[in-house]
Amino acid sequence: MDTEKTDIKKMQSKHTKWLIITGIFLAVAAAVCVYAADRNKYDFEKTFFQVVDQYSTRSYTLEEQHKIFAREHFVDDLAKFHEELNKQQEGFQFVGVSIQPIELVGHWDKPANLVNGYGHKDLRNQKAEFEGKEIELTPIDCYQIDKQSQLVLFGRQIFADDAFVQKGDVVPLILGDGFCEYYKVGDTFEFFYLYQKWTGKVTGFLNKEAELAMDEFSTYSLDHAMVMPFFDQLDRNAAMYDDSEFRLLYFLRKNEGYLKLDQKEDYKEGKRYIEKLARKFGLDYTLLRGY
Repeated sequence: MDTEKTDIKKMQSKHTKWLIITGIFLAVAAAVCVYAADRNKYDFEKTFFQVVDQYSTRSYTLEEQHKIFAREHFVDDLAKFHEELNKQQEGFQFVGVSIQPIELVGHWDKPANLVNGYGHKDLRNQKAEFEGKEIELTPIDCYQIDKQSQLVLFGRQIFADDAFVQKGDVVPLILGDGFCEYYKVGDTFEFFYLYQKWTGKVTGFLNKEAELAMDEFSTYSLDHAMVMPFFDQLDRNAAMYDDSEFRLLYFLRKNEGYLKLDQKEDYKEGKRYIEKLARKFGLDYTLLRGY
């Protein structure tokens, strides 16, 4: 009898273990299904896909890069590619926006949280030499946008049309709400962008908690950032125009952005569109899936 009870307990124990194992398996399976459903939901909502050049060391050697960038008319081809991108095709809309810090010149005595510290560094008042003099530089987040992209990114035109016309080294800037205590409309300050020195002129401020909210994959807070326009064309009379490296970097930045699709299923067609358009000008661009 005792032996029988022992065997029953063993059987019950085995049965219990199988129930636990089965329960765990079902729970994991359910969690995977929920995750897959959520991912599919988010995947369906994603309609902004990043347009990128492929001129990195992962695809080209430094020697190959140098030959490509030194190619005659390469910068002109970048500019033509950009013009074609902005001719909205049915189902596709290019949204030009580039994210790159600018470096303000002079001693920074404003809050540290307005400074781009790359998440963990204090980069206020970095020492540098310019034209034989020591200067202090402080990086600030900056977003450059195309004229055609304003309505998509902000729902309105935040810059006047003439802001997209270059006038020497003066650049109109719209500042995030975090800067409103320290600057006013009409203020000017010097900064470096793409190794060139510019004069920024404050033309307005964004509302508090303003964002670039394209979709749940691409949302950027602007409270501690500045916004500047991409010029429609570079001013041939400006000093930096003769700097071939500047023009190269400028148009590489200008071609950064997103392709807005009507629906996420159009991704493959959008990718073919970007790559075919780039090949038309002898360029190497693609569309990232971007999960």
